[in-house]
Amino acid sequence: MDTQLVRLDKPYHIICGSNCRFALHVATLIVVKEKIEGVAEGAPMRDTLAVSSYPVVGGSYDMDGQVWMDTELKDCLVICRENESVSLYTLRKAMEYCGKRGITHYQERTLTFFTMALLEHGIKLFLPTDNNNKTIADYEVCLEFATGENGIRCMAYSSNESDFYFYEYYADDDADYTSVGLINKPTAIMRMAELRDNYLRTLKTEGLRSITFTTKNKLYQDFVDELNRYKVDEGL
Repeated sequence: MDTQLVRLDKPYHIICGSNCRFALHVATLIVVKEKIEGVAEGAPMRDTLAVSSYPVVGGSYDMDGQVWMDTELKDCLVICRENESVSLYTLRKAMEYCGKRGITHYQERTLTFFTMALLEHGIKLFLPTDNNNKTIADYEVCLEFATGENGIRCMAYSSNESDFYFYEYYADDDADYTSVGLINKPTAIMRMAELRDNYLRTLKTEGLRSITFTTKNKLYQDFVDELNRYKVDEGL
């Protein structure tokens, strides 16, 4: 096995790893391993060597110089460079990236870490504007629903066209499924409402005023109605 450290130049990229942490990508650790078994004699070099690249990160007191060995560089999400601006679309992609990795409480955690990374590295997040160049303050998030084969497990998630990412996986009946990690419908509604309020709180200074949920699936209209009525933070 051979390793090589490649240092990068500023401005660094901010990346997100499979641990749903954000950091500056300051260098790359390249690991080259020779394949011993199953290699035919005279095989080309690409078949005899395995090359992996891992990000070395910095920019935070608890991660400076750390190698993210649990995430290859090709699997990291690039946010932007230092001192650049990012859009609401970038936030959605970060939330979706972590959501697909099944991180527990990833939504709250990702939003917090994302915001901290922007503040730490002087990055401005801006909301979309309308035809009059005014910041769009009110948003509708269309929820889609999917039910498992047994009709009990249900997914509620924001459509691809929505500006904000939401996702919950719950048991759509009165049985107790906590032993297998499922939450019930009221808990799913509560969590989505809490995330909605965290979006509002985090982006209030950028001009965000409201998020209202809709759905085209009338079978779940009661879920959406309850979610819109659910109040978490009266101070917003």
